[in-house]
Amino acid sequence: MDNFWSQYIQACSDSNLQLLDYLIQNGMVNVNQVDDKQRSGLHFAVCKNKQDVVKYLLENGANPTLKDINNNTPLHIASINGFSNIVSMILNNNQNNNNQNNRNIEQQQQQQQQQQSILTRDNNNNTALQLASSRLKRMFDNIKTTNQLERQQQATRLENELRQIIKSIIDYVNVSGSEKDKEKIKKIIYNFEHPQQRIHNNNNNNNNDDMNDDMNDDMNDDNNNNNNNNNNNNNNNNNNNNNNNTISKTIDDLEDLLGNLSLL
Repeated sequence: MDNFWSQYIQACSDSNLQLLDYLIQNGMVNVNQVDDKQRSGLHFAVCKNKQDVVKYLLENGANPTLKDINNNTPLHIASINGFSNIVSMILNNNQNNNNQNNRNIEQQQQQQQQQQSILTRDNNNNTALQLASSRLKRMFDNIKTTNQLERQQQATRLENELRQIIKSIIDYVNVSGSEKDKEKIKKIIYNFEHPQQRIHNNNNNNNNDDMNDDMNDDMNDDNNNNNNNNNNNNNNNNNNNNNNNTISKTIDDLEDLLGNLSLL
């Protein structure tokens, strides 16, 4: 059994799906077997960001709510490392299972227990999704210390990851959240996806100021050009600041939502 277990863990870590399938289908290992640190094959696959293995294990009965000796589930590990696709994969697995078992009361109850355990806290009292949100906040804080080019590149990455985290939270809230939670996430999404309205209003104010400046400085073309250039730069800076403010506000809203998330 130890030899089979070693092969199993190696297959999970190396994306050896052929060996993985052989071991599981022939009963040589239990998909939810754990080592002396309470880590399952799913824990190892998530640590290595092996999305194909995670998908296979979930489809073959791997329990995403098993906790290691640090109370970390695979979902915690994915969140800590920013593996947003795996976060979504695990949460969607719960949602799909719930739909398939909706006529079986016993299985529904078991699924509800699994959904509740997704909110389990690690040794630092954090849920998996709170860890994901905290990771985004740290990324955002790091952006402030970089130069303009790096800041733009990191901001794009941050925004993409934020979208993945929002998707993950939507998946969970739609399955296990209350109506109040669903309304909150809808509002967060709207504010995140529609920052243009605030930017548009700010730009209108800037444009009005530009018109007044042009009227006052009409006799001096050079001054007008300088003012226009400065105003354009200010507009660009305002847009960047508005975008950063939107991301920061969204992260804060997510942390608040996750800290007060209720269950059905």
